[in-house]
Order: sequence, then structure tokens, then C-alpha cells
Amino acid sequence: MTAAGGAPGEWRTVTCDPARDQRDAASHKNNVTCDPARDQRDAASHKNGVTCDPARGERDAASHHQEDFALSITLASAMAATQGARRYQEDSALFWDAARSCETLRDADLKLPEVAANEIVAVLGDGMGGHVGGATASRLATEAFLAGFLASTHKTSGRLLEGLDAANLALADKIAARPMFSGMGTTLIGAFVQDTALSWVSVGDSLLYLWRRGELARLNEDHSMAPEIDKLVASGKMSPEDGANDPRRHYLRAAVTGDALELIDVSMKPLDLAAGDVVLLASDGIHTLEESAIAAIVSAHTAKGPASIADALVRAIDDAGARHQDNTTVIAITLSDAAPQ
Repeated sequence: MTAAGGAPGEWRTVTCDPARDQRDAASHKNNVTCDPARDQRDAASHKNGVTCDPARGERDAASHHQEDFALSITLASAMAATQGARRYQEDSALFWDAARSCETLRDADLKLPEVAANEIVAVLGDGMGGHVGGATASRLATEAFLAGFLASTHKTSGRLLEGLDAANLALADKIAARPMFSGMGTTLIGAFVQDTALSWVSVGDSLLYLWRRGELARLNEDHSMAPEIDKLVASGKMSPEDGANDPRRHYLRAAVTGDALELIDVSMKPLDLAAGDVVLLASDGIHTLEESAIAAIVSAHTAKGPASIADALVRAIDDAGARHQDNTTVIAITLSDAAPQ
């Protein structure tokens, strides 16, 4: 487990590679968006901020293991981050797996339980609210999400939503105790890979990508204003040039702030993965690179593992030298064939 940070232009990487025999999970792709505001409990209580019913229609991946699993899959993960041109780092990112090579001194405080050898949990937050506020928000949210997810006894999407609720509550409690933090917030994306099944939850504009056989696809919804502006362009109410240059594109429609969560993207059923796939979690600073460039970088480094992928993406961002480059954090998760033990 590692929190992102570093001096301007500095990138850091932590790698995990828990090679174990994996069992296959039978699952289906079905990504939906909840609107928890409809069923929201009293926000003042800061409890159960999301009342979607994620268990409806979901298969528990663990119950669909195939006993005669012919192909073993190795999961591996790594992270790299750059401060970019910013004076401080507001991103935080954590990942947790059976390798336990991601540990930091903070693990003792979190008292995180073990996870199975065939599992990886990852979470990333892009904070806002100034140097202290943004960094505090993303750190609190990512830590609380991870602890809440791991403590939950629900099925996968329920665990993801409990982790998100724990993150939101952590911010609400901090603001209540220290009003100086009022106004802070963070994006949040949490992903869980179990065997060959990927599930996620997200709020805000941080990105979840799937790279497969040279192609890159975004999996989660974008809660910035960009999709709304693109709709105006598509309907003819705004020119393509005005839409592309609209300064509101990066405004957020939703974030984790301690208040009621109005937009949540959660995968109600796991997405099937396969050997050779790469899953990326990234803060929006990665937009400096075109998606075609991201795909090409992943393609060139996949055989070298997740650390090489994460490093290469962050190096490319630093090399681009954007004048106002935002903080950027990338977590790479790879699935590869492994000979049975």
C-alpha cells in the first residue's frame, strides 16, 4: 500500500506481484450509474449515504469458481506519480494485495486484513481545496475506502459502496471536527480484481481504463462537465471549437465532499478480464496524453510488467512539459498467464 507524492517532476513506483494459481470467475459486463440522491438518508447523520441495492442481479464471483481451472492467471500491480507543474501533490493512491510488498508505516494504523492471493484492491483520489485541504481529502478518502471495503461482508458491489460511504463519512467527520477543512473534496475511484473479474465504483473525473490487444477503452463515467458540453456540441447548440475550448470542461458535477453523493458510477456485475489485459486507474492529469498515445505506451511495455507501464506513462507526461501540468497518478494492474504451481 502506497500513497502518492514527491517533488515536482518526481515519479515513484511500488510493485506487487503475488504469483499464485488463480481460479476463474464467471461474470458479465454490466456497468450502471446509481442516483443515490433519490433514496438518500439524512445527510446530517453521515451514515449510509448511498442506498442503492447493488446486490440485485449481481453474481458473487466467488461462488462461480471453476474447479477445473486450466489456465492460471498472475495478477500484478504498480504505481507511479508525478507532481507535474503544481507546487504540491493532491493525489493519493493505495493498493493492497496478498504480496504485502505495498506496505507502509501507515498500515499498522489501518490494521488492514489479509486479502486472497487472487485479489487486488486499488483506490485513487484527486483532491481539491488547496494544498492542505486537497491532500487531506484524498488521503482520508482513499484510506477510509480501503478499510471500509476490506471490512465489508457484502457482495462485491456492496463492498465498493460501503467503501465509498466510509470515504465520504471520513471527510464529513474531519470537516465537523476541523471547520477549516470545509470545502475540501476529492474524486475517488476504487477497483477490485478477483481472479479474472473486475468491479469498480467512482465519483468524479478520475479514469478507469481497460487496455486489451492494443485497444484502450474507458470503463467508468466522467462526472465532469465535459460530457454535458459534448452533448451541446452534438445537438448543434455549440460549435465543436467552442466545446473543445470551453473552460468549464473540467468542472466537476460530483465529488466526495462529506455531503450527500448525487452521482455514483458502480459496476453492478463484474467485467470479465483475460490474460494480457491491463487495467489502469489514473487521475485526470493523464489527459495530457491522447488515448492513442496511452494505448501505444501500454502496448510497448506490457511484456515488462506493471511497473514499466506506470513508469512509462508518467515519464511521457513529464516529457510533454505541459506548462500547467496537473498532478498525475497511475496505478497499473496486469493479468498474465502463469504456469500452474
